[in-house]
Amino acid sequence: MTLSLFFIPFLFFRKKTAFIINSIYIFFSIFELYSLYLYKLPFSSSLAFVLFQTNKFEAIEFLQSNLPWLFIYLFICGVYLFLVIKYVENEFLFSKKYKKIILLSTIAIYMGMFAYCLNLNKSFIQKHESKLFWSHSLHCYSLKFKKIYPVNIFYGFSAGIKNYSDLKIFNSNIDTFTFNATTKEKINEREIYVFIIGETARASNFSINGYHRNTTPLLKNTKNIYSYTDVLSQASLTTISLPILLTRSDAINFELYKKEKTVVDAFKEAGFNTYWIGNQSFYNNFIVSICNRVDNAYMTLKDFDYTGSLDETMFPFLNEILNKKEQKQFIVIHTLGSHFRYNLRYSSEYRKFEPDLSGLKDYQQILNPKNKGQLLNSYDNSIAYTDYFLTNTISLLEKEQAISYLFYISDHGENIYDDDDNLFGHGSTKPTKNELHVPLILWLSNRYIEMFPHKENSIKRNINKKKSSEIVFHSLIDMGNIDMNNLDIDKSISDTLLTSDSIRYFRNIEGEIIEIKY
Repeated sequence: MTLSLFFIPFLFFRKKTAFIINSIYIFFSIFELYSLYLYKLPFSSSLAFVLFQTNKFEAIEFLQSNLPWLFIYLFICGVYLFLVIKYVENEFLFSKKYKKIILLSTIAIYMGMFAYCLNLNKSFIQKHESKLFWSHSLHCYSLKFKKIYPVNIFYGFSAGIKNYSDLKIFNSNIDTFTFNATTKEKINEREIYVFIIGETARASNFSINGYHRNTTPLLKNTKNIYSYTDVLSQASLTTISLPILLTRSDAINFELYKKEKTVVDAFKEAGFNTYWIGNQSFYNNFIVSICNRVDNAYMTLKDFDYTGSLDETMFPFLNEILNKKEQKQFIVIHTLGSHFRYNLRYSSEYRKFEPDLSGLKDYQQILNPKNKGQLLNSYDNSIAYTDYFLTNTISLLEKEQAISYLFYISDHGENIYDDDDNLFGHGSTKPTKNELHVPLILWLSNRYIEMFPHKENSIKRNINKKKSSEIVFHSLIDMGNIDMNNLDIDKSISDTLLTSDSIRYFRNIEGEIIEIKY
C-alpha cells in the first residue's frame, strides 16, 4: 500500500513534480525512523501527542544528543531535492496504457484489503449486531490504512493536535474542582494503597472463583485474599469503563467525569503521594489528564500488537516508587491484562494450557471459530499470568510491612465463542454476562487488618453481594480512611451499609442505559 501511494502522483503529474510531491517520504521519515528506533512501532498519534507536550528544554536536549543523525538526515534531504531539481526531466513517467494498469492495480489492492477486513469482521459481529457489519469493517479498514507510511504521519499529527486540544479543554473544566478530602485520623505509620486496573478479564475464568481450570493457584494460596463473586462492569468498553472506575460517574450519570476530578486527586488532597504506572495508558486523554496531576507517571507508548508489552515490565517502576519510603502512597497500575491478542499477554513460562496460539499473529487464523480451543487456552494463559502479576505485586507490598491494600478489578469481560451464544469480543450494544462479569479481588496486609478490623469484617460480609463497578471510587476512598464531600458510604465494600442491587445498570457505546436484572 505504501508503494502504491508512492506511484499515484506519477499518474497525474510529470516526473519532476511527482518527485517533489513524494519528497514527503524523505522529509517525514525522521519521525517514522525515530518511532521505529525507540518503540519498534510506526509513528502514531500517541507519539505526536508526546511531541506536543515536550517543552523547549527537552527538545534542545534531544537534538543536541542526536546531532550527527540530524546532520545526516538534513544532508539526505538536501541531496534528494538537488537531484530532483537538477537532473529529473519534466515529462511523464508512464504511458497512458501503464497509467491505467497501475491505477487498476492500486484499486485492486485497496479493494482486496477491504475484502480482508470484511472477512475479518465476520468473527467480531454478533448476530444481533449485523446492522453494524459494514461500519465495523470500514472502521477496521481505516485503522489499517492509518498505520501505513506516510499516511500514519499525517494522521498521527492531526489526531495528536486534536487530543492535545481536547486535553487542554478537559483540564480547564475541572481545574478548580476539589473534594476537600482529608484523612479521618492521623496515622503515624506508612500507608501504601495500590489500585490495579485489569483489562478484558472475566471473573468466570479465575479458579479462585470456581473455574474448573487452575488459572489462579498463586492467589488461592495467598493469605488475606478476598475475591468478590458477583460484580458487573457498567460498561463493556475501556473508554467508558475507566471514568466509572476512577470517578464518581456511573452508567446513568456518566458525564460527571467531565466536571469532577478522580480518586487519584482525592488521595492527593488527603496528603498522599500519587503515582500512575501504565502499560496502555497513553492512548486515553482522560488518563493523560490524570497523569499530568500525579507526582510521577510511568507510561509506555507500545502498541497492543507489540510482543514486548508484558505487564511485568512495570515492576521496576513499582520498585522505584516503593523505594522512596514515603509515608503515604497511592499507586494506580493500568495493565494490558488479557487484551486481545491473548497470546501476546504472557511469557512462555505461563503456557500452562496447550495447544495455544503462541507465535501466531494473523487475525483471521486467531479468530477462526475452529480455533476456539486454542483461543481459550491462550486466554486462560493470560489469566494465569495475571495471577502471577497480582501475587508478585502483593509480595512487593508485603516486604514494606506497611498498612496497605491491593484492589484489583477489570474494566470489562469478553466473549470467547462460548457455548450459550457463540459470540466473540466485547463492546456490543446488548452485552452478555461474559462481557460484564468482572473479577474484583482484594488483598489486605496484616497491619491493615490490625488497624481497621471493622473494615475487614465488612469486606468479608459483602463478598457475595450483587454490585457493579460504580462502587470502586467510594470503596477505594473509604478503605483508604479518607473523608470527603458527598462520599456515598453505602457504596463502599468496607462498610456495613452496603446492600445487594436488585437492578444493575449498563451503558453502551451509543449512550443507552440498559437494566441488568441477573
